[in-house]
Amino acid sequence: MKIKIVFALLIITALLSCRRDAEIAALEKMQFNSGQWAQGSEGDWPYREKMVDDLLKRYDWEGMPRAEVESLLGKPQSGDSLNYVYMMYQKKIGFFRAFTHALVVKFREDGVVKKMVIYKA
Repeated sequence: MKIKIVFALLIITALLSCRRDAEIAALEKMQFNSGQWAQGSEGDWPYREKMVDDLLKRYDWEGMPRAEVESLLGKPQSGDSLNYVYMMYQKKIGFFRAFTHALVVKFREDGVVKKMVIYKA
């Protein structure tokens, strides 16, 4: 009986400690800073989730030209002429993406921002 209780407590502890770093980091909000936004590499952008709320509130995005977006956020990690994708968090298991959080900038045909979307999957 004691073994079952200890085993159950170990499983519960393991599950509770598995909260993704990005979820914890998202609780620590930061002001947007272009230099910090640019820091990071494939799968690890330490500041983006912390500052995305401030980023969305700070600027009048609708109608902003593509060049101004790139000046603030840099080149996107992926996308096309109508959708820029700025990765904020990505966790892979082998070749598969297990979690992805991204800021998607949607442009109109004339190259100005239509809207911004936070994508989580």
